[in-house]
Amino acid sequence: MPDRTQCLFRSGGGYGSLKELHREFAGQGVFSAPIRNFARFDSRSMEVTLLAGMVLRDAGYEFLSEKMPETGIICVDGVGSHQANKEYFRDYVDSGRVLGRGNLFIYTLATSAAAEAAIACGLKGPLQYLGTAEATLRFAVAHAVSMLDGHETDAMLCVVCRNDVWQGLLLERRERESGHDECNIDAMVASFADSVA
Repeated sequence: MPDRTQCLFRSGGGYGSLKELHREFAGQGVFSAPIRNFARFDSRSMEVTLLAGMVLRDAGYEFLSEKMPETGIICVDGVGSHQANKEYFRDYVDSGRVLGRGNLFIYTLATSAAAEAAIACGLKGPLQYLGTAEATLRFAVAHAVSMLDGHETDAMLCVVCRNDVWQGLLLERRERESGHDECNIDAMVASFADSVA
């Protein structure tokens, strides 16, 4: 079974703003350096980046550490970039073609939140965005395990949002001993759910 670490994060819960939460995390050592352009991120990108930082720290990796294995990211949710699209087109209509803020456009792509997190955390593996109304941790883990089994990367960071609750899990590939059973995804996800309940 791959090693794992996890974290739980609720959108909009218990903090004034995502920027304040970022400052608090920096003070707690989650991020050892400022995240470049964090204030320009859309809220989805901020959430994914903050969660990624927490999970990586819980796994024992320092922010932007060269010791981190080649790590990819899978982001699963049922919303994608819907809010960013609304904000971009509202700004476009209000400001017109010439004055519309182009930096809002990038967040209209569903992969942008995971890409911003990957860049901010120094992840150098594959990136996937999986949009589904049935966004579950099990769904993300199954995809991550298949990528690890296929030797596409050494580790996968799974970030899942369902009902505004973010879950994150880091899986690392370990060489299996001969005769070792395949990874039991259901048991792994069940133990994660128990640990955050």
